[in-house]
Amino acid sequence: MVVHLNPDFKVDNFWADNPNQFTFFLSHNHEDHLTGLTNGNNYGGGGNAAVGGNSGGAAFQPRTDWAYGRIYTGKVNAKILLNRFPHLCRYVSTLDLHTEYNIKGRLVTLIEANHCPGATMFIFKSHMGTVLHTGDFRYVPRMLEAIDKYTDG
Repeated sequence: MVVHLNPDFKVDNFWADNPNQFTFFLSHNHEDHLTGLTNGNNYGGGGNAAVGGNSGGAAFQPRTDWAYGRIYTGKVNAKILLNRFPHLCRYVSTLDLHTEYNIKGRLVTLIEANHCPGATMFIFKSHMGTVLHTGDFRYVPRMLEAIDKYTDG
């Protein structure tokens, strides 16, 4: 997904034509959120999209030629990602939960998504507005507190 207020930011989609065309963000490590990092060519892959599996049986194989820019993700996600894609270590930057980071002139905050180990949501703030990218999540009431805190309620 391209975050429309930030068209050079992509979340959970790693297709690009040129190096450094986009800044990438990973919410979690399910197969349907790794499109462009594997040889699978359909978003979602169908069926059970957990890391290591899909409806077709074998997991999509990592693309070892991926070299398109910085990937920001949480610490747990980074460990999972680099276990499967060690060749991406020079591209992955980890972000702590509940910390605002200035990335290319925009504030980026990760909050817990309560979906699977390491899953996060992203809050993107710029002069053009605020976007909450949820990825996949399971709602719990404490999420509203975090969202209010980082989006000025």
